[in-house]
Amino acid sequence: KTFNRGPVDEGALYHALAIAHASLSDHERAIRCYITALRYYRRRFGLENLLVAGALYDCALSYWQLHDYGRAEDFWADCLRILLSYSGMVHDDIKSSISPLYNFHVARALYNLAASKISKGDFSDQYICTCLSDASSMLQEMSSKTAAQALNVEIGHCHFYLGLVHYKKSLEMRSTNNRKITNFTQKFEQVKLNSLKSKEDHLHYALSCADQSLSNYLMEKNSVGLNKVDIGQKLQHSMQAHVAHLSAWIHDSLGSLTQAQWNYKTAIRLLNKIYSPNNVYSASALHSLGNIFVRIGNTPEALKCYEDSLTYRVLLLGSDHPSVADTLYKLAGLVGNLSEYHKSAAMYFHCLKIRMLVDGNEGASVATTLLSLGLLHDKFGYYRKAQESLEGALRIKKSRIQNVIHKYVGNVEKAAESRDTDGNDKMQNACKEEETELAAVLHNLGNVYLKVGDTTEAMKYYSDALNIHRKLCGVGAGGFAEFVHNNTDIESAIEIHRDILKDMADTLHNTGGVYETMNKQQEALSCYNQALIIKRCITTTKAVEFSLEDNVKTCNTLSSAITLLRIGSIHTFLLNYDEGLSYYKSALDIQRQHLGRDHIAVAQTLSEMGIIFRRRIDYLVSIEEKGSFELAATKCLTEALRISQLRFGPDHLTVAGIMYNIGSIHDSKGDYDKAINHYQHSVNV
Repeated sequence: KTFNRGPVDEGALYHALAIAHASLSDHERAIRCYITALRYYRRRFGLENLLVAGALYDCALSYWQLHDYGRAEDFWADCLRILLSYSGMVHDDIKSSISPLYNFHVARALYNLAASKISKGDFSDQYICTCLSDASSMLQEMSSKTAAQALNVEIGHCHFYLGLVHYKKSLEMRSTNNRKITNFTQKFEQVKLNSLKSKEDHLHYALSCADQSLSNYLMEKNSVGLNKVDIGQKLQHSMQAHVAHLSAWIHDSLGSLTQAQWNYKTAIRLLNKIYSPNNVYSASALHSLGNIFVRIGNTPEALKCYEDSLTYRVLLLGSDHPSVADTLYKLAGLVGNLSEYHKSAAMYFHCLKIRMLVDGNEGASVATTLLSLGLLHDKFGYYRKAQESLEGALRIKKSRIQNVIHKYVGNVEKAAESRDTDGNDKMQNACKEEETELAAVLHNLGNVYLKVGDTTEAMKYYSDALNIHRKLCGVGAGGFAEFVHNNTDIESAIEIHRDILKDMADTLHNTGGVYETMNKQQEALSCYNQALIIKRCITTTKAVEFSLEDNVKTCNTLSSAITLLRIGSIHTFLLNYDEGLSYYKSALDIQRQHLGRDHIAVAQTLSEMGIIFRRRIDYLVSIEEKGSFELAATKCLTEALRISQLRFGPDHLTVAGIMYNIGSIHDSKGDYDKAINHYQHSVNV
């Protein structure tokens, strides 16, 4: 009636009827009425009318309620287009009076458009941040002019979603080491989004957005003065719980596990107050809290969190929901580590069934589950089952890579003609992820075949895995030396390819193991040396060196210690006892540094060193030198005996073996009473 003094038109009637249906949660019928209203509005007032924009906006809300986020996005985008192109279709005498309301509708359309994109999981769309930032600015300007406290909630929503988007963006990025993080002590609105370069930049900015959103929510309730403890205990606004959950995710990604743990627990407590003890948000937080407990080694608490999360998710979402599969997957891995093979396998099978149902037989999650199931079978010695699971994962991965190539090959050809490499880049990025996982499957298949003694098949799979590793990080036939030669900024190159290089080192190490089994000691030594150099380079910030001696001195990881032991073992086999002992000594220092002096791995290394010292005696002429080596052998074996007895008790086979070796030293010295005493103890065990 504002626009026409005649009778109420049918568009307005259908619009009102649609709103009534939406209020009764009958959104399908509401949408039909909205569409009819739109038809009447457009026929009477044209396509660019505010009434059309209003109906589009309301209709999008109903699509949102039906979780049809794509249609909701389309309708809000159309609504926003009309609002932004609006140039005064109403009479001049009322234009000034509707200006604040018009700005409010533009801001809400921007916000909802961004929200629909987020709900589709489309976090890479830069337009989301633009919409949210513009909506926030417009709402803040209105709030400052009208002193409207109610707008704080809308502003808080904008900041919350901005934080969520930047958190999601960070998940697609690698961490950077020794890099100065952008300072966010300034007002976060003043931070230029193009200044966010690293994963940590996005995470810190996301955290500042979350903090700002919480301030807005508390302002709406006049609760700005609450301290941290009060915020964690007292529920002032329903979004307080969701901000705590988002903050927990961010701190988790930043590695602040104590703070993340506190935020997860706060989120769960507040979510249970808002909804009920059984809600999907608490189930999600419990799942994430379980991940934290796994990382800090608190297995009992991790089990409890996963089990509670699984119970809630099955109850609320059904037993075949993807979230149920995610928790089952985590729980199966944890149970498998507790040596409960059958329980773990049953969970993996249930997870596999769900993922095949949801993602299809060739889904990425299906391949991941088959890989983990194969590793479980391998761990408990069920090698035939391990082969079947891993070969299933292998078939899926190869098929997915072919599908990626077929998907992009047409675009790549067109891109080549127009000198546009975007299509090729997309294909390469998609293939890289799939090929990285393919290499992991090949590597583990090689492990299984090596354990069953099929060195030919093991070597085949290791070689295929190595070829993929070399391709992904640009290493050719020249090996790691070529990688260094081809990259002027080697530290940055190592940072980019760190995970792939780590996998390459592991595969090289295992390839060395195959060569050892085939009695090809020099080839094995070459593989182990390459693996050791890579392991050293990816765990230190010092310049890359190709001197093996320098790399041995700077190795500091348990993985490096394992490779050092294998190199030492080969030198011992080749009768290079002194050189072999130097590698054992380096490995022993690393093991003691990481595991302590009483770990059984330290005892094993000491025992092997004692045997090497004992063998070395046979090649000595000087009585003085023989005495020195006998003393060193006895010292190593005695310390190994102490640790083994501490770990296993006096009547264990490991203890018996060490007793025998100590007895043999006394025997060679002519100290027969001591030799008989040690031999007798060994025989008794």
